[in-house]
This record gives sequence, structure tokens and C-alpha cells, in this order.
Amino acid sequence: MIPAFTTAGMLPVGRFQCTAEEFEQAFVGAEATHAQSERRQDLWAQFQGTVAALKSLGCSIPAAFIGGSFTTEKPEPDDIDVTFLIERASVDDDVIGQIDTMASAISSLTNVQALVIYWCAVSDWSPNAVESDLRYIMLRGKWDDWWQRDVAKTDRVTFTRDQAFPKRGYLEVIIDDYL
Repeated sequence: MIPAFTTAGMLPVGRFQCTAEEFEQAFVGAEATHAQSERRQDLWAQFQGTVAALKSLGCSIPAAFIGGSFTTEKPEPDDIDVTFLIERASVDDDVIGQIDTMASAISSLTNVQALVIYWCAVSDWSPNAVESDLRYIMLRGKWDDWWQRDVAKTDRVTFTRDQAFPKRGYLEVIIDDYL
């Protein structure tokens, strides 16, 4: 469920799960706060193209974290910020390299800022965990923390303590689902 915006025009602090259809309806479609924004429609089309490109490599995308200005009341966001959760079991090591290269290219060639986390259905949370499990846990926490911050792009060089506190929410948009 997508909650109402706060008085600051952002989602309340937290991660909220929704379907891609619910997301599109709330942030792009006729019922969106910014009904029929051509910019939002263009960004959504770029997002859908990115999903299709990633899936063309044979990966499963259970969900994507979407945050930033696209999930606010800002009428014309500059881009759409996304962390794709790609199921690690759906790809081999060669494909991981291709996915990482594609995500980087998409980020430089489009207005989709594509980041990737390789989601593990079963992770070892013990002190003896393997590197891939530790990387997943670290990145999941990193992006959960990041998407709840509200830091202007010009202020992202050196962060201050005040910028570290959660100030807004983000959405976990279900794509292929966690199966």
C-alpha cells in the first residue's frame, strides 16, 4: 500500500510495498498527483525499458526500491532512482558482470539511476558468512538507509550528522515477486 504524502510532499519514513501497477497508477497515471505529466510518463517508460533490458539477460527481479524525487510531489522529477533486487540464484557469474555493466550504462545513458543488489533467498547471517551473503546484507542496509535520507544533490559530497536521519520513505515495487 502506498501511503499519503506528508505535509513536506514526501512519503512518510519507512519502506512500503506495492505492485508495479499500483506504483504506476499513483505516480504516473491519470489518478496520480501529477496527472498526465509527460516527464513522469517518459521516466516510467525508461524504467520499464530498463526492466526489460535486465530481464533479457535471464535474471529474475523480485522487486525494486524506488525513491528520490520521483516518489514525491515534485511535478517534474529529474530522474527515477532505482535499486533493483536481482535474484542471485537466477544468474551465473558471467551474467552478473553483464548486469553490472548494463546498469552502469543505463545510469549514464538514460534518466534511470540503476543500482543493483543480488538478493539471496537464504543468507548466512552468522559471523562465518561467505562474502556474497555479507555483501547482500551490507548493500540491503545501505540502500534502506540511503532511500530514507533527504539530501540535496549539491550536498552529497560530505554528509553531516543532520543528513543521516530518516526523513522520507521509499517504495519496494514488486516486479517478479519473491518466489
